[in-house]
This record gives sequence, C-alpha cells and structure tokens, in this order.
Amino acid sequence: MGRKRKIVDSAVVLDAALGLIEAEGLEGFSTRRLSAALGLSPMTIYNYYENAEAILVAVALRGLEEWHRGYSDLLLSMEEARGHPVRAFRALASELYRFGLERPHLYLFLFESSLAEVRKDPRIGEWYRRLLDRCEVGAGEPGLREAFHSDVYLFEVLANGLVISTIRRRLVHDEARFRRLVDRAYERFLAPYEAWIKPD
Repeated sequence: MGRKRKIVDSAVVLDAALGLIEAEGLEGFSTRRLSAALGLSPMTIYNYYENAEAILVAVALRGLEEWHRGYSDLLLSMEEARGHPVRAFRALASELYRFGLERPHLYLFLFESSLAEVRKDPRIGEWYRRLLDRCEVGAGEPGLREAFHSDVYLFEVLANGLVISTIRRRLVHDEARFRRLVDRAYERFLAPYEAWIKPD
C-alpha cells in the first residue's frame, strides 16, 4: 500500500515558516528546514510559494498584521480615553517594545530585514497614512506638515533602535528606562506639535 500524501496548503506552510523564524530568527530559516518541519520534499514547498523570498514576504506581512492588530487595539483604548492624537506615536513606541520583548526573533525579522517586496506592499503604506492622518498638521503653515513627518520618522527610528538594542542586549533597557528615553524623544521631536493639532 502506498504512503499517504500529507495534506498541506499555503496557510500551513506559512504557519510553519513563521514558527521557524520565531524560534530561531531568519538565520534558522531555509526551505530545506521548512520542508523537513512539514515532512515534505523541498520541491513540494514550491507548489505553494514561488521561492524562498515569497515565503519570507508572506511571513513578514503576517507578522506586521499581528503587530498592527495590537497597535490598533492600543489606539482604540487611547481614543476612548480621549488622548491627544500626537500621543499615538508614544503608544506606537510602547507597542513596539511589547511586541519586541514577546516575539524577539520575529521583531528583528520585521524591523531589521531589508525585504524590499514587503516595503512595497500597499497595506504598509495605508497603516502609516492612517496614523499620520489622525494628526492633521500644517494647514496654513508652510513646511509644518513636512517637518512633522520628518520628526515622526526620527522618533520612530529612535524607538525602534531602543527596542532592537534591548533585544540584542547591546544596551539593556528595562521598561521604565525605555519609557524615560521614549518620553525624552517625544518631548524633543513631537510634543511641540500638540499645539498645532486639536484633539477630537
């Protein structure tokens, strides 16, 4: 009697790839290891994804969706508390920290890797635009909107760098120290815009 064929689909392959990256980071991922984890031949994986990069893009998008879901929940609780819209970026830093400590390998994969195809995905731009649109700034003030976007970018780079340095243990930041540093960056780069943006 012949061997039973293992039933898989692209979601099963994606779950297994995500599991490998969460357990060991990008360094632990290969299609050979993925196929071994699934009990399939390496060529069978390509029935579901065109190549290894396509698998990594799918993993990155799934991870970003999970991160964004947590951030959206945080924003909703802020809105219910009638928080100022610019302070959403401080909430963003907190969610980066939480996600990074809970899922360090996935965080490093999402925020350190240079998968160009992920950056092109329209959902990523839409999430970012939605956040910026909460903070209408610059009406009647030449250059203010561009300055705001630049300062948001600087703030996000600093917050992300703090999370990565914590994960990689270059500088160990406990949550209290992380918050103090984020608060300093917020006061320097974003707090001045609170005067230009009216809360809902």
